[in-house]
Amino acid sequence: KDTKDNKDALKPHGRLLAKIGAGNPIPMLEVLVNQVEAYSNMTNCIVESFKYLTPLGFDALTFVILVNLSKGRDKVKEDGTNISDWLQNLAKFIGAVCRKYQEVEISALAQY
Repeated sequence: KDTKDNKDALKPHGRLLAKIGAGNPIPMLEVLVNQVEAYSNMTNCIVESFKYLTPLGFDALTFVILVNLSKGRDKVKEDGTNISDWLQNLAKFIGAVCRKYQEVEISALAQY
């Protein structure tokens, strides 16, 4: 029941994000992807809000993810064996988005 309540509470926010990002989705998606990298618990609610994205929005999302992956940040923690938190969070986010939405250009993400 909690999951349904959460999804119902997210609907107006998802629609608002879609309205904000309809004309120029890249700035909005940059903020959302940066939030996901920093806070892993935001992944599900952000992925749910993407059901209102336009095809242009999904293309922009692919672009923003590829830009974030290629920033040149350390992909491994200082101990040299564990993956950085930002990369783990981004990978979980990419997996959740690709699993839920076929509109995402998964071949471009996989090639990177």
